[in-house]
Amino acid sequence: MSYVKALKCRECGQEYEKTAKYVCEFCFGPLEAAYDYDKIKKDISREKIASRSLNIWRYRELLPVEGEKYNTLQEGYTPLIRADRLGAKLGLKNLYVKNDCANPTHSFKDRVVAVASTRALELGFDTLACASTGNLANAVAAYGARAGLKRYVFIPSDLEKGKIIGALVYDPNLIAVNGKKASFLAGGQFPFPIVQPGAGFTAVTISFKEFGVKLEFTPVIMPNGNIHLTVAPEVSTLDFADALTISGFTVPALSTRKAETEFELRDGQSFIIAGLIDNRVTDIWNKVPGLGDIPILGAFFKSKSIQKSNSELMVLCTVHRISPNTEAPAGPKNPQPYMDKDRFDGTKSGKPGEK
Repeated sequence: MSYVKALKCRECGQEYEKTAKYVCEFCFGPLEAAYDYDKIKKDISREKIASRSLNIWRYRELLPVEGEKYNTLQEGYTPLIRADRLGAKLGLKNLYVKNDCANPTHSFKDRVVAVASTRALELGFDTLACASTGNLANAVAAYGARAGLKRYVFIPSDLEKGKIIGALVYDPNLIAVNGKKASFLAGGQFPFPIVQPGAGFTAVTISFKEFGVKLEFTPVIMPNGNIHLTVAPEVSTLDFADALTISGFTVPALSTRKAETEFELRDGQSFIIAGLIDNRVTDIWNKVPGLGDIPILGAFFKSKSIQKSNSELMVLCTVHRISPNTEAPAGPKNPQPYMDKDRFDGTKSGKPGEK
């Protein structure tokens, strides 16, 4: 029996059916489970919870699953340990620490993955996957093996071996990822409205769009030691000439120039990307209210100005491969004095040693 009524957007409140959906189609906000608390109140009690097994499924009415077939390794119900000394230091008489190391893969992530994998089975999925550097990888590998699902775990290529062993025990498909996208933005964000029709009303939410000079690049270290780069520069400006007016809001258009390329360099080599040119001519008209509208004579009360702009984006980068170093960096050197005190202080003729 399910106590989940629908999936509900945390931002705008839009509701959806209980399918494999995680983001709102109107405002891109996250979706959460909306529970029927009146129904839960009738069916749950302290006595009923206390009579069940000592794991998270004793709270099944408050979990977003449909049936009673759970993918479990007896996670949850981990002990509370009294921390007297820490409590005394913090001035707390009753301080307890939750020891989630007692979970099957020694992490609180077991709680989340147990529920997620159970719901995945109910929806008919055959694969569990995650990107992780440790705890989540272990939980996904373990619970995927328990359910007989395919398991894919993406990890950084330079991750310590000790963090991988816990996942390898359950024989997942382990994929080491070399390279991660990085980005740079010199500009800002402008707000624009999103109209969301509802039952008997229309809601308007505000979202934000980036503009300015943006650079995204993904470096990958090749087996021969070279550095492979995927680079995507972009320049965008607000264009009020093509602006729209929605529900009283003026939404400017974006004028964008962008490029994307790939190349391979050695350590210390440089590259240049140019050619993102922006030529603009803007006419600005001014007139005296009333007088400027008079036929023929109104031309004497009007003025026109033209603004021309010509800009070009050029990206110059030098790549370096930096190896991890456990040694502490050297401290700053003491500054050197500008003048030698023995040579210049107290001299009259400028010759060394003369007073």
